[in-house]
Amino acid sequence: MKKLSISDVLLSLTLLAPASNATESRFFEVWQCSLREGATMEAITKANARWLRFVNKALPKARITTGTVTAVVGDYTSFSIIDSYPDMQVWAKTKKALETDEGEVAGGGLDGVLDCTGNTLQNYVPSE
Repeated sequence: MKKLSISDVLLSLTLLAPASNATESRFFEVWQCSLREGATMEAITKANARWLRFVNKALPKARITTGTVTAVVGDYTSFSIIDSYPDMQVWAKTKKALETDEGEVAGGGLDGVLDCTGNTLQNYVPSE
């Protein structure tokens, strides 16, 4: 059975994300996470949606998207959260916005329901 690579997942998200266009470069921050004891993926989705509303309010024209990637077959104990940014400047501005009191509250909802062991920032460049 073929395992999906991060590249496969990023390509899928780029093609499916409503605010994204497959012909443009995007930056993806990919988080490797697991559920905290007693948490559910529904709680993750709700907390992530609150985070997204905050960052898009803080940077209204940035076209930031986010989503979760879970296993269909295989290891169900871990998942990824992938945040998509149009460029490095928006990514940096998002990090700055999350350092504010309001940003810490928005991101804090995720801290209560997940543990992330690592992340990468990746640049998606479409082939022509």
